Amino acid sequence: ARGGRGGGPGIAADRGARCILDTSGPALRQALERSELFLIKPSLSELGTLAGEEISEPEHLVQTASRLLRGSRCRAIMVSLGAQGALLASRDGIEQISAPNVRKVSTVGAGDSLLAAMVLRLACGASLSEAARYGVAAGSAAIMAQGSNLCSREDTERLYAWMSRHTG
Repeated sequence: ARGGRGGGPGIAADRGARCILDTSGPALRQALERSELFLIKPSLSELGTLAGEEISEPEHLVQTASRLLRGSRCRAIMVSLGAQGALLASRDGIEQISAPNVRKVSTVGAGDSLLAAMVLRLACGASLSEAARYGVAAGSAAIMAQGSNLCSREDTERLYAWMSRHTG
């Protein structure tokens, strides 16, 4: 990938777009080394693979995400943590976002729903922190859906409102 001004590799960066990447393994490593990225969204295991170490403690997770940010041209890392929610590490700091407790039906599409909701909120002008919380609500809503269905907007909005009331 060819770096450009702005948020990501290639043509998107040349147009001032912010690049958001959801991949793993060598592709993620190469993108972090060669490109300006706005956001990456690894799972906990993908982050551990990228860092070359198993991450088992919350403090170790924070240290690993912070170290990767310092060593890259990436603005933020959103680590999906399943039922525990997510960790947002950015140049502005670290935020642990707890997921609401929901009835688990299927985990298919939860990570995709999380990231899609974040992108939607960012495109509407939300802060990174607000977009991350909305993403966790969407990921939780996806867990409630049958089969390979993604989250519903109604469930996402309801969970986001609940999270907003219960997390300050």
